[in-house]
Parts: sequence; structure tokens; C-alpha cells
Amino acid sequence: MKNEFDLLNDVIVDFSAYEVKELEEKELNAMKNVINKPKKKFWPRVAAVAACVGLIAAIGQTSFAKEFIGNIVKKISTGHNEFFQYDMSNAEVDIPKELSIFYDENGNLLTKYSDGTVFYDKDGNKIEDVQAYIESLPYGIKEAVTGGSDITLVIGKEENDPLERYRNQGYSIIDNEADMDILDEALDFTPVLPTELPGSFRFCGAAYFDTSTYYLTLIYKNDKSEYIFVQERLLNEETAFSMGTDGEIEELKINGHKAVLTNEISLDWEVGDVSVGIAGRGHLNRDELITMAENMK
Repeated sequence: MKNEFDLLNDVIVDFSAYEVKELEEKELNAMKNVINKPKKKFWPRVAAVAACVGLIAAIGQTSFAKEFIGNIVKKISTGHNEFFQYDMSNAEVDIPKELSIFYDENGNLLTKYSDGTVFYDKDGNKIEDVQAYIESLPYGIKEAVTGGSDITLVIGKEENDPLERYRNQGYSIIDNEADMDILDEALDFTPVLPTELPGSFRFCGAAYFDTSTYYLTLIYKNDKSEYIFVQERLLNEETAFSMGTDGEIEELKINGHKAVLTNEISLDWEVGDVSVGIAGRGHLNRDELITMAENMK
């Protein structure tokens, strides 16, 4: 299972088709109320569907997200950040219109999801792995309508090289490990770096914003051209987040610090003033994740 951080790596939304309008006072006040909330909320994926295009994070506290609140079976806090496990066995939720790419066995467009729902593509082929299916789609543009506004939704991968994707999104890139001391001046925190890497994974690059010095993404690549990501952020009220899954969360200890293993493919913990998360993306098993985390100093 993948969480929304993993899935969002391969998703972009082109906002160029939006019409720019001045906000009314009522709308400005609503935005202020959202901005003043201390934590960013990330809700559970539904069979790897909604989160595949970032809709979970986008809809936040809407009725779709509220479907999950009454189904919490476990909660773990690492201090600033919170992790939730949900029981979705009896839940039924609407599939957002932006994901009108799934059908039932009779060729009817699926509009709702519940436990046990089987997905088919438009040609009647059963989709065994929803996430793999979405990642297999060719790079292209899917038109969707949301709230009366036409938007362009890109499903698939922009580039095979994540460094190029980050670069195109305005990040500053370090592609030589010998230049990592640049981060000493660029960030408001001291990065936590691995002293050993699993298997054939090696440093690929680091991405950060010059104007947002609280965040850093480290990227590692193996001989099979598979990528894993380490996401770090300065611990404060602005960067704290809540994350949920309908999979499994487990409390661990990493070098004496409370950690959360999610779906056995990602691991998050806090050390000093830094929040650290390894997104294994299914390329690392449980033991490799834990060992890599223990070797980060």
C-alpha cells in the first residue's frame, strides 16, 4: 500500500486553465480560517484511488474526508505529527469526478467505492493493482470539470527523472553529493543524512526551495532505476501534519525516538527539530526501511 506522499510524487495539476478572479470578503475570511489551522490534514486513500491525483489533500475537511472520521481504529503521534488508521470495511464513498477512469464489470462508470469494489478499465479489463494501472497510463491530458471550472488533470508521469520534475517546478537542485554543504546555508535546519543505503541505492539528488527553507527532499536511485525519497522538514506549527491510511500503522523506535511505520512502505519519526520520512515506494521492505532509518544521523 502507498500513502499520499508517495503517490503525489507522480502527479501534477496544470492550473493554467483556471480563470483568475478577485476574491470577495467572505471568501478571504474563509481562507484566513483555513490558514490559521495549525495542522495540515491528509486523509486516507481509498483503494489507492483518490490519493493518486492528490484529491485527499485537496479536499481536506469536506464531506468526503468526514466519511473517515468515525472509523478511526488507531492513532499514533510522534510529537508534532499524527498518524491515523481507519477501518473502511463498511464505508461507501463517492469517487470524485476527476477520477472518471474506472468501470464495473458491465462497463458502467464507477461513481462509488466500498470494500470489495472491483475496478475495470474502459476496455473491460480487470485492474488488479490500481496504483500500477495509473502509473502505466501514458503521459497525457485528461479533461475534467470541477465546480464549474475547466481544469487540466495530468495522470501519469511527467518525466522518468524526478530531479527534472522538481527542477521544472522551481526547486533548487543539488545533483552532486559533494555539494551537500550548500544546505548548511540554504535551510533553517540541519538535514539528517543516511550513513548507509540499502541494496544498490545511491544518492541521486536533493531538492529544496530557496524561499521556503523548512523543507528538503532527498532522492536515491538504484540499479533498476527505482527511486526512494526522504522528506525532511523543520518542526513547527506550520509544518506539522496529520496523515491517515486504511492500511496498517505500527509504532516503532528509531534510535530512541518514536516512529510510525505505515503499510510497511514508509517510515516517519522526529529527531531534534527535524521531522523525517522515508518513502520506500514498495522498493524497500520493512527491515530495509528500519535499517536505513537507524543509519540516518
